[in-house]
Amino acid sequence: MMEIILILFVIITLVCAGKWISYKIGNLTILLYMAESGIELPDSTAIKKYREKVIKKLLRIKED
Repeated sequence: MMEIILILFVIITLVCAGKWISYKIGNLTILLYMAESGIELPDSTAIKKYREKVIKKLLRIKED
C-alpha cells in the first residue's frame, strides 16, 4: 500500500513541476516578445498592481 502512495506522490510531484516549468516559460516568452517588439517592459509596481487586479478578478472581488 505504501508503494502505491509513494508512486502517486511522485507522479503528482512530477506533474506539478511540469506545470510550474510551463508557467515560467510562458511568462518569459511574453516578456521576450515584448522586449523584441520594442514594447516597454513594466516595472515592479505595475506588475504588483496588475497581479492584485488578476487576483481580485479570480476571486470575484469588486474593485473600488
